[in-house]
Amino acid sequence: MVPISSTVTRIYPCESPLDWNGAPCKAMADQISTVSKQRLKSKLATLSIDDIRGVERAICLQLGLSPPQGKVPSRQPLARPTYPRAGSTNVTKSIGIRR
Repeated sequence: MVPISSTVTRIYPCESPLDWNGAPCKAMADQISTVSKQRLKSKLATLSIDDIRGVERAICLQLGLSPPQGKVPSRQPLARPTYPRAGSTNVTKSIGIRR
């Protein structure tokens, strides 16, 4: 899971600016964590291709990986994996997790 913050006054290299339903925010790849699929509720929003690529770039930078090659699907929901199996990461907002 990559947390999302609405505080966008400063964006670090391991963060990616996003458009969250019209509001500016950022994905923070420096705070990656794992979450059970059972704790995920429902789809909160859909990322654009550019946002997916930005998050992917930030994750690769944080983990010291080279960016994957090939096409990114046109649109992916935030609560579904968007990366190859080896680096599988879910992007969701904290309120989207069932406790």
